[in-house]
Amino acid sequence: MKILSKIHLITFFCSTTLLAQNGFIQNGVKENIVKIYVHYVDYSYSQPWNLAPGEAAEGSGCIIKDNLILTNAHVVGKAMYIQVKRSGQPQKYLAQVKHIAYECDLAVLTVKDKSFFAGVTPPEIGELPYIGDEAAVYGFPELNEQLTITKGIVSTLEHIDYYANYRKLLACQVDAALNAGNSGGPAISNNKIIGIAFQALDDAENIGYIIPPPVINHFLEDIKDGKYDGIPGLGVDFQYMENPDMRHYYGMSEKQTGILITNIFPSSPALNILMPQDVILSISGYKITNTGTIEFREKEWTSFGYVIQNKFLGEEITLKILRDKKLIDFTILLTQPYSKFALVTYIPLDDPPAYYIYNGFVFQPLTVNLLFEYQLSGIDYPTNYLYCYDYVQPTQKQQQVVVIANVLAHENNTGYEYYYEQIVISANGKKINTLKDLVDAIENNTGDYHILELDRGIKIIMDKKKADKSSKQILKDNWVGKGRDRSEDL
Repeated sequence: MKILSKIHLITFFCSTTLLAQNGFIQNGVKENIVKIYVHYVDYSYSQPWNLAPGEAAEGSGCIIKDNLILTNAHVVGKAMYIQVKRSGQPQKYLAQVKHIAYECDLAVLTVKDKSFFAGVTPPEIGELPYIGDEAAVYGFPELNEQLTITKGIVSTLEHIDYYANYRKLLACQVDAALNAGNSGGPAISNNKIIGIAFQALDDAENIGYIIPPPVINHFLEDIKDGKYDGIPGLGVDFQYMENPDMRHYYGMSEKQTGILITNIFPSSPALNILMPQDVILSISGYKITNTGTIEFREKEWTSFGYVIQNKFLGEEITLKILRDKKLIDFTILLTQPYSKFALVTYIPLDDPPAYYIYNGFVFQPLTVNLLFEYQLSGIDYPTNYLYCYDYVQPTQKQQQVVVIANVLAHENNTGYEYYYEQIVISANGKKINTLKDLVDAIENNTGDYHILELDRGIKIIMDKKKADKSSKQILKDNWVGKGRDRSEDL
């Protein structure tokens, strides 16, 4: 399952002396490498009314054109205070986040004191590397002030889940010795940036990933107008068509390949254009295989989503469709970001979690962030949560999955104290499609009882007067800050 991928923020580390002897250190690069010092405060999703104690972290970055520092979003996403220092120089400078994009795990920083950039010649962004290409990855390991460099080989190009958003984008896999600490460091080849180090597999040796030039360039082009709009998406579910009987049933010839549309999301730009049971044969001139891949370069294959992800919001794609055994061409305007088509979403690190507490029940939308806390604590994910993450899509009405994330025990919720990790289906007869629906259903109830229906038909019955009376005391007993029974967005 996607959420179970074991990955961590990475560093590439080996002897710079050995690399220098081999002639691999490239002139004019080291002075552009930046160590980033971050002080941040994290949000708690298990106790969403609390902030975790402040912590310090370190990362790496690289100076690029226009006096910007390119790094990872996860390095600076929760930052309250940022300092940066150039390689080989002792002075630290204050820095600020200018633009950040969690879906592609990239950010750029600015430094007000322009003397920080004196004498640098920033490297350009290079081309997408080929499998077998060599690269030097620069960065600062945790608690180490010395710049380190490693030599790596690009071993594959593939779409993977990005750590900071759990959405699939193109990435380059590299082999190198990996340690925690210098996410954001650049991979350099021929004095050009061919990637930004950002994650690795925990349970495998020397398997790390860098964010490749197409993703970097898309981010940098997007922010030129002063704001980040996002990576577009098509908003459809599809099925592979490897089975020959299936292809024959839909009228495909021996030479035709493609994927079958099974669902179109309500907010999809393809709504009322494409239909379930359409077969997509090609996208913007790229032939789609029966497993949903395209040949994006000669003898190199990746997800057909690569074509869409290289577009910007407001641009078009063309699709060749087989419908009722007839060929049809469609042009679709990409109007929605890729992140729009998930029910269980990732909340940006610097956004507070949403919650509502009533009679000791802590209600939250199910988010990737909440799931990630299970991973960090080593606790198994609730299977109903994972099912929603993997298989349930938003509808016109349902925009969130509302769960009981915790129960603050009290005599008025006796017998319900183990009803956490349950999904709320309805409250007082009202279908729950968002957390606000739940708040409205409880606070506008004129009956004597609150009746919550959970998944698998489980019910919670609460005496309204008793629950109203106990709610404030429960907040006080559990040190819920200033008695806040809900997040500010509610």
